[in-house]
Amino acid sequence: MAEHARIGDPHVNAGIVAGDGGAILWPLLLGPHRGKEVLLLGDLMNSGDAERLGLVNAVHAGPELAEAAEAVARRLATGPRVAIEFNKRLANADILDRVNRLLDTSLALEALTFETSDHREAVKAFLEKRPAVFGKGS
Repeated sequence: MAEHARIGDPHVNAGIVAGDGGAILWPLLLGPHRGKEVLLLGDLMNSGDAERLGLVNAVHAGPELAEAAEAVARRLATGPRVAIEFNKRLANADILDRVNRLLDTSLALEALTFETSDHREAVKAFLEKRPAVFGKGS
């Protein structure tokens, strides 16, 4: 991750559910408590916090980032392809299982939140360049 970058899930700030998989992945990556914090507060974290929490393997200054990523890509490209592929498949199996069980519901709930007064307020506030003031979400 570039040292100047930030990461998070701001869906909630727009009054919508993170139906694109975020509600599945954040708790998986960070545990249920921190994952829910990311989902419920919508704050962005800096690269140092992302590295400390294990979301990224390394943080690099902007000019060094591409070189570091290319070094990892070269190692993977010249490694034992089948073993790498199978290890990746196994490591992703739990993620795919969760996605398969929850994504349809996640997308449906996201669609419902597009129709709420909270989402309408978030869009209006964005267009008016002001903080949103949320009500009861109906």
